[in-house]
Amino acid sequence: MVTHRRIFEWNEGLVHENNPSQFGPRLLRNFIRSNTTQLTLGILLATHTYCLVVMRNVRVGEETFVPHIATFGAFLLSLLSLALFIAFIHHVVSSIQAERVVAVITFEQTGRIVPVPLVYFALTAIEGNLVTPWIIGKRFTINPIIVFVWVLCWGAMWGIPGMLIGLPLLMVFRIVCAKLPGLSRVERVISI
Repeated sequence: MVTHRRIFEWNEGLVHENNPSQFGPRLLRNFIRSNTTQLTLGILLATHTYCLVVMRNVRVGEETFVPHIATFGAFLLSLLSLALFIAFIHHVVSSIQAERVVAVITFEQTGRIVPVPLVYFALTAIEGNLVTPWIIGKRFTINPIIVFVWVLCWGAMWGIPGMLIGLPLLMVFRIVCAKLPGLSRVERVISI
């Protein structure tokens, strides 16, 4: 219960430390109107109040009294509050991404806000999955389809680091195949 109180105090301090004048009025208004923000802060406040009431009823001394069911309920509410706090942190992080901030500041209606990140992600996907492999394939005389599949496989295995090291590994693999006579067919498939 004490830990829950510390999280609540930290969250309250975070709100007071950040000067609201740093944010545009639309951005702050949309953040406060968000259901995630309202639900999280409401549950945190309710859990904090419930924990204080339960702690007030615990008596130590001649007549030791611990309300076990209420204490277990406070524990479960604290776990729920922690999960909602993690969702709240995710909401805060996603709400300060550049494309979302630009969309919220530029447009006030939700229907006009949604296309901005979608267009951004679509253009990024096209550039990362089609344009870059095509350019790199032309530059290094490697088949663009091989580059695409190779980077996709390394990305599936290791994520972002795999995608970063995938292309240099393909170049090393191509050079090894060119030097070994038994793998010359593989090198011809990789090359254009």
